[in-house]
Amino acid sequence: MPNWQMTEFMHKCADWEKARKFVAFRKKVLVHTEDGLFNTHYNYEYFCYVTNIYDSPLEIHLLYGNRGESENWIEQVKRQMFAGSMITQDFWANETLWQMSVLAYNLSLWMRKLSDEKTWREEPNTFRAWFVQVAGKIVKNGRTLWLKMYEAYHYKDRWLKIEKEVDNLFFA
Repeated sequence: MPNWQMTEFMHKCADWEKARKFVAFRKKVLVHTEDGLFNTHYNYEYFCYVTNIYDSPLEIHLLYGNRGESENWIEQVKRQMFAGSMITQDFWANETLWQMSVLAYNLSLWMRKLSDEKTWREEPNTFRAWFVQVAGKIVKNGRTLWLKMYEAYHYKDRWLKIEKEVDNLFFA
């Protein structure tokens, strides 16, 4: 793979009983800047895994890269959607609470995706703080419900952009 360098080695840390396999990667990333004599330079992204899997370094990188993202999602559902804090004595109730937390997380992702890049990168708690917990009043006018927000609400433009995108959705 161009712009990638990889290595694997065995290493035993001080308090480990045996050596373990390390797989390390470095990816060269071209960076463009406008502030100097040379407008391009390279940075590196680094990846390192400790594993007991004896596949090729590339296969290990693909396996752990995909697994790592899934673990991030699970962690966000547990910590930010409160799936880990709602425990009952009933397995099926716990299953339902977990599924509802996953649904809330997925809806949060969907709503953030409808906005801009900054909103897409926000943590669920941050998004919830300005989108769901908005200070406002639900007003009924005729047969229409709408949200009346404070005129100087800092996130009003972002909120209205998501509302417009939801209105424009079309399901076949």
